[in-house]
Amino acid sequence: MTLARQLIAERRARLSAERLLILKQAELSLANQKLGLRAEALSVEIDTVRSQNERVISDLGAATQQVQIAEQRLFLALETLKNGFAVFDASSRLLIANSAYFAIFDGLQAMRPGVSYSDILSFLTQEGIVDTGHLGAAQWCQMMLQRWHAAQPKPKNIKLWNCQMLRLIDQRGPMADMVSVAHDVTAALRCKTVMKTVRQTAEANMRAKASFLANISHEIRAPLYGVVGMADLLSSTALSEEQKLFTDTIKTSSESLLVILKDVLDYSKMEADRLNLRRQKFNLEVAIHDVLSGLSHKSQARGLLLFLDYNGACETDFIGDPGRIRQIMINLIANALKFTCHGHIAVAVKKLFGAENHPSKVQICVIEAGVGIRPDQRKYVFQEFTQLQPKTHKRAEILAARAQGWVWQFAQNWSR
Repeated sequence: MTLARQLIAERRARLSAERLLILKQAELSLANQKLGLRAEALSVEIDTVRSQNERVISDLGAATQQVQIAEQRLFLALETLKNGFAVFDASSRLLIANSAYFAIFDGLQAMRPGVSYSDILSFLTQEGIVDTGHLGAAQWCQMMLQRWHAAQPKPKNIKLWNCQMLRLIDQRGPMADMVSVAHDVTAALRCKTVMKTVRQTAEANMRAKASFLANISHEIRAPLYGVVGMADLLSSTALSEEQKLFTDTIKTSSESLLVILKDVLDYSKMEADRLNLRRQKFNLEVAIHDVLSGLSHKSQARGLLLFLDYNGACETDFIGDPGRIRQIMINLIANALKFTCHGHIAVAVKKLFGAENHPSKVQICVIEAGVGIRPDQRKYVFQEFTQLQPKTHKRAEILAARAQGWVWQFAQNWSR
């Protein structure tokens, strides 16, 4: 090959290398541009991640601070509790407890968070903190462990060495953790014991009073029957008008005392829970007629008309205690006769409609034309030791004084 051809080949090779170099430089420039754009994008992403990280760190710090504040408040609230409070994890190990709970163990160093519930029971028995009663230490611990592992342990009272009574209330949580409260019930149990003793004493006094009332009413009623009988016999003899008045006064007063004694006996039975009501079928209309027939002589003596207005729509057959019904009606009608001077006294019985639960509900009214009760005194009707008609009682006291004078005069005349 000649020198010219070699120079041409070299020149061609150099031009080809130059073109390849230019091409590679262009490719490298394009790659540099892409790397620059990618670097800018990464820088933006890094800035975004850095700002997010700073925000997360700030939020985490604020959350940590809030958690610390919440924990401080929780511990402060637990410390203010007078009752012992403790929380155990799912493996029955102590997580937190307040000072009142630790005070039960009297400063025992081994009593700290992380101790197991079985170890706590051992501390209670070994240190003599709890009174196991008739059970041994092992049996008592076994009983408390069985209670602890129940799905929902029942409240349990335990007695400490200083006679302090604690009521253990344990509540299992949804994650198998346990919240335990030791409530001091010493004062409550003492109060309950005192109240039970006071109640028993009061019941014994009530029974003694009821027995006394029953005995005294029976003892007084026997001679009163003799007084009434003798007054009846005396009234059948030849007497003057004045003597007949004395005899009628004795008889009326004795009968009133018999009624009072019967009420006292009923009261004593009610206090002793020995007043039994009979359940039998009876005719209400007939029962009221019997009462009116028994009191007709008193109404005739006072010139009063006594009658019954029984509504035809009302049933007559009922189930109850006819004796008590008659007693109530006698009291109401006799009271009407006492305070009625003229006119009539009516007993009205009617059915109350619209009572779906009580289809046979009736209303019994005693209607009289007596002195009545002033509206301002009606609120005192059912109060004890209340006298709504003092004038009537004063009149009764005057009559009683006159009767005493007549008896004194009769005794003086008889002694002469």
